[in-house]
Amino acid sequence: MGMYDYILCDYPLEGVSEEQQASIAFQTKDLENFLYTYTITRDGRLTGGDGGDGCESFTGKVNFYWSNIVSSSHGHYFTHSGEDAWHLAFEATFEKGRVTNMVCVDNYKEPCLSLKADFSERFEMPTPEEIETCKRREAESLKGRTMWVQYGSLGEPRPYPALVIAETAKHYVLDGGDENWGNPITMFRTDRDRLLFDSEADAREYTKRKDEAFRIQKQKYDKALAEKVAERNATN
Repeated sequence: MGMYDYILCDYPLEGVSEEQQASIAFQTKDLENFLYTYTITRDGRLTGGDGGDGCESFTGKVNFYWSNIVSSSHGHYFTHSGEDAWHLAFEATFEKGRVTNMVCVDNYKEPCLSLKADFSERFEMPTPEEIETCKRREAESLKGRTMWVQYGSLGEPRPYPALVIAETAKHYVLDGGDENWGNPITMFRTDRDRLLFDSEADAREYTKRKDEAFRIQKQKYDKALAEKVAERNATN
């Protein structure tokens, strides 16, 4: 994503009320990209930034945008409480630090899922037995053992063997071999049974379980969003 700057806009924006504008901090990548905060005043002046006089002489176009989306997963967007995802984008043209034209590029809403509901459903605390098993596994000495490292996205497992050549209280160091251009690999002990496995079969089985969990969760999201849209259509 890279760095960006903030824009607070008091200048009238098409389709956005004054009250709504007051609560929105837009982002832009067309200015300094140093997390500065700029303001477009109600009369169209560009102010703020690093405090210099660059705003008064600025001439050019600035695209700025905002959305209330707080997360995305499995091809779906999430807002805090399931309110519609709102996408806003504008292009302001400045001449010597003053707005000469303001164009609405995007202003639309779409049904969205609730992040609160998703977290309460998906993230269950492990049992004391599961926690104890993880701690025991992570504390094991693996130096001198050949383990299996697996990186890559879901559905694309590529586990490969790597020798553990050193370890600390928090890390394992593995010989990366040709798979890592001869460079050593440093992994956290907490990567055990997630990225670092006892065997190729264990690595592939883990990926298989993750793929299946992904598929099931996506189906749940698809169904939840379809039901939400159908309920809304029925009341309209």
